Amino acid sequence: MLPQIAAISLVLSQISSPYPEAMIYPFTTAIVINDYRAPESEYSPGHRGIDLQGYLDQEVLAPVSGLVSFAGQVGFRELITIEFGDKKVSLEPVCSTLREGQTVTQGQLIGTLCQIATEYNWHCDFCLHFGVRNQQGYLSPELFINGMSPSRLLP
Repeated sequence: MLPQIAAISLVLSQISSPYPEAMIYPFTTAIVINDYRAPESEYSPGHRGIDLQGYLDQEVLAPVSGLVSFAGQVGFRELITIEFGDKKVSLEPVCSTLREGQTVTQGQLIGTLCQIATEYNWHCDFCLHFGVRNQQGYLSPELFINGMSPSRLLP
């Protein structure tokens, strides 16, 4: 009977979870200064991520292991996007030497918090915007920090 339980446990452990890897904050010391606010629809106002207090040239760490799917300028700011599973993490404004297609590991230095063009009205001074999204839309990064995931009933 024990070998059957072990086999079932092995199979269950290989089923992919919607939250395959807990994330870490991209700063060694993280202070959230602007919370996630879900939009009512795809085009409604909201805050599609969280903002972390930071300072110019502060080191930014990969919150999750994955593949760099974008690194460069969008509008008036630099950003980096990391794909993991069916999700993407975006961090901005981050200046990075990493390029699309490179693999990063959780906790790896991926860039620094950088200046936004002065003509752009950014929503906070020297903060890091940390967002997570999947095909259904944006999610709060805090769902993934330290293994927090939605509640589930256990058998």
